[in-house]
Amino acid sequence: MPTGVEETSQRAPRISRSVLAGLVRSELERKRARLLLVHADSSEWSGTDGTFALSVNGVRYQVSVVECGSVLAAADAWERHQSAAPVGLDGPAGVLVITTSVPDEDLGLSLRAYAAHQATITVRRDELVLEQFGLRELDWRLSREQWLLDALLDAAPPGGWAAGRKRIGTVLTRDAAAAALLEARTGLAGEDDGQSTPDIGTLLEWSAQGAGPRRYSELASAERDGLGAWMREASGAPSALVLRLAELGQGADAVPLGLLWKSASGHSDALLLIGALFGHGGPTTGDLDALATAAEGAVARWITAAARSSATSASGYRDRVLAAVARAEQLGSASRHLTAGFRESTVLPLGFTARWSEFAQALAQEPGSTSTSAAERFDALCRHRLAALFPQRVELAEMALRTSRWLARVAEPTATRPESVAAHLSRHIDELAWVDRALTALHHGDPYLEADQDSADYVASALRALHDRARAARSAIDTSFATELARWTSAADAAHPGTVLPIEAVMETVAAPLTTGTDRAPVILVIDGMSGAVAVELAEEMTRRNQWTEIAISTRGRRSRMAACAMVPSITVVSRYSLLAGSAGKGGQEREKAGFAAFWRTRGCAASLFHKADIPGEGAGARLSARLTQELAGPGVVGVVLNDVDDALDKGARGDRARWAHENLTHLAVLLDAASAYGRPVVIVSDHGHVLDRSTAQDSPARTTSTERSQRYRSADGEPASPGEVLLAGPRVLEHGGRLVAAVSEPLRYSSRKAGYHGGASLAEMAIPVLVFLQAGQAVPEATDAAEWSVLDQSQTTPAWWSGEQPAVGTDQPQPAPRKRPARGSAPSSASGAEALFALEPGQDNAAPARSAAASLGSLVVASDAYARQRRFVPKMKDAEVTAVIDALDAAGRTLPAAALAQTVGRSGTLFDGFVANLERLLNIDQYPVVSRIDAGRTIRLDTELLREQFGLARR
Repeated sequence: MPTGVEETSQRAPRISRSVLAGLVRSELERKRARLLLVHADSSEWSGTDGTFALSVNGVRYQVSVVECGSVLAAADAWERHQSAAPVGLDGPAGVLVITTSVPDEDLGLSLRAYAAHQATITVRRDELVLEQFGLRELDWRLSREQWLLDALLDAAPPGGWAAGRKRIGTVLTRDAAAAALLEARTGLAGEDDGQSTPDIGTLLEWSAQGAGPRRYSELASAERDGLGAWMREASGAPSALVLRLAELGQGADAVPLGLLWKSASGHSDALLLIGALFGHGGPTTGDLDALATAAEGAVARWITAAARSSATSASGYRDRVLAAVARAEQLGSASRHLTAGFRESTVLPLGFTARWSEFAQALAQEPGSTSTSAAERFDALCRHRLAALFPQRVELAEMALRTSRWLARVAEPTATRPESVAAHLSRHIDELAWVDRALTALHHGDPYLEADQDSADYVASALRALHDRARAARSAIDTSFATELARWTSAADAAHPGTVLPIEAVMETVAAPLTTGTDRAPVILVIDGMSGAVAVELAEEMTRRNQWTEIAISTRGRRSRMAACAMVPSITVVSRYSLLAGSAGKGGQEREKAGFAAFWRTRGCAASLFHKADIPGEGAGARLSARLTQELAGPGVVGVVLNDVDDALDKGARGDRARWAHENLTHLAVLLDAASAYGRPVVIVSDHGHVLDRSTAQDSPARTTSTERSQRYRSADGEPASPGEVLLAGPRVLEHGGRLVAAVSEPLRYSSRKAGYHGGASLAEMAIPVLVFLQAGQAVPEATDAAEWSVLDQSQTTPAWWSGEQPAVGTDQPQPAPRKRPARGSAPSSASGAEALFALEPGQDNAAPARSAAASLGSLVVASDAYARQRRFVPKMKDAEVTAVIDALDAAGRTLPAAALAQTVGRSGTLFDGFVANLERLLNIDQYPVVSRIDAGRTIRLDTELLREQFGLARR
């Protein structure tokens, strides 16, 4: 850097220590010197921090800086320096730097003769900045920005601005210089390695951090004003507003203020509040509108990040959103006008609470009706931005909506009424298990505490009333089942079960055909106490990621999950032995192992059964025991008993849970992985179901004169069966001499209080779910005289009222298109993404109806200009598939299970994940969540109103 040597009488500019060090280094790189005279002012720091070391061209220097305001002071400083550091002494070379405003002619030749250039060095800021950046030319606008040049020199990092930065050409532009300064001073950086201007989204991210805005507020006023003016020019007025808030010490309020203004809809109270905050020269309404839009977009991005990130990162984003929306409400809490506007907000908590209450009100107003009001209110709740942060709340609302749909369905005059045990069992696994699952969620209620207690009480009351109505309907069904069960039990046995699948026939009917129809023998997982509600949830999770294909034995054209009938009483010692031994009986673990091995030995198969203590490995790193691992790798049938559900009911460890996932069942995940690794089919079955305890601490067991009683049954030597009980007698009753009284009513018990109970005659206890799974792509067993297997897809395992698939208003029920049957012996690559084996039966619900292509939302989006612009960035997406997905989501009420959507586009597994990722890139303009994954990725949601807004379509 050529250093100008000029005689000047102008006031010396203040110089920082780092700038002076850079100047000294550049001078010493040219020529060694002992004295440097610099026209600058170092008085702010030279007295206390006026000595530093430098290493230049391999030479070590000890630099001393002295501020001298007169000729005598300068001469004295030079004399003292010469006396302290004589030439020729070993060690670092001593260099004295005198900063002064005294003109050269006053300093005299005697002193200047010792100095470099024999003159005072004038600091050329522009050239020093160029050197710091390692560039050749300077943007001409920078020469007029003295504040920027001074700040760049002052903030220069060790080694200069070029160190560790991406090359930006040969010219230092004003934007690049200001962006570098902003990053160095405040940590605020744009994309492209900090070389570009930060956009408003990045700025709002920065404003929520705390440290950066505080550093900005501590800058000198000239630097703050300059950076603020540059940001307004480069990124727009909202950016300047954010920096102004940071200057006022309220940078974290940038997003909250934007949300407040968005919800206030320009109300004068909001103007007064913001005007008081900014003081003279406050923002215009146009500026605030832009800030509000940016703030809402930032919150949407944070919410999306919270849904997709790891648990730790998600928690940080979630906390950031909740802090911002709470602060927005706090800022406007003094104005009732603003608070009223908050209830209409799509992003503030009061808006979410209001929608939650309106949904509850719709449920209360239409008990069991077919009105769409509750569905519309639920849809509004899901469209609220905070819905993604409260998935348990949304799931609870969905469970309530599903329960309401079911009540409407059973109230229809045309609803079928089962008239046999077999029909009741089928209905339970197809429908009532899902009802029980929803009722469990409703019983637990809202998992979050509401600040508005009145609203919380109202919602709780509405959910409780809905729960009680549905519980009463379920009780009536249990009573009907008990009547049929008593009639069937009196004569049925293993040889003459009628159309019922008894539990002692499960091994012969379901498991045995799998040993000849597949390459490997099955793994039989007995989940002790698993009810239908638990089973459908576990099955849903197994097929969700398209890793397993569910199959079942078709019976008289019925393609659905199988359900067996437990022994009487429905307890472990009776039902589990009968299941594993393949014949009616009772016994403990040793008898179960012997009976299991004997059953399979008569069919030419080796078999091993493992109970709770036999499963875990010994020592660190061993998940499964060596013997179990060896048997899984071998050719024989492997049975494993998992006791988590039954233990939870007995000990209360998890009996109060609203959900059962794979991780809640010890060893289940690793056993499924092992079965998959060895290519084994998997049979998941239970020995009995259960009912959950819904009593209070004051409730006591039912009084009875029976001499023997258990949790849910008693000997028949007491009083006769009363309402809520049933007398059961016959060959399948293996306790109390073949005759006992069993509880049917869910609240009834004869023992001390536990988390749950079994042994009774309700459907939840007697219906045994029997689930069979193959790996995706594994061969389906060949049909035999005893069994014809069919693949089950989602439409055959999920009730229509559960998924919300209903005919559109004013249209006829759509007829399913004919489906091709795959070649025998080959399973689809996934349970969800494959075609069904057969066309759906008449009257069976199909997917939501397609709309006419000319008027569909998907076709309108694909035809829009905005879509054409977005399409350039995602060229591999097919317009027809995008149209189909949008229309399917729109027709289904804006949400669909991922598995169902995978079927729409004919993809599964990672291919479907990639399709959704590309769909998000295509439709989520500026990262607004038009398409999002909710419920841990199990469900895909389409925000149709936001879609219309982003793609310039008219709102409906």
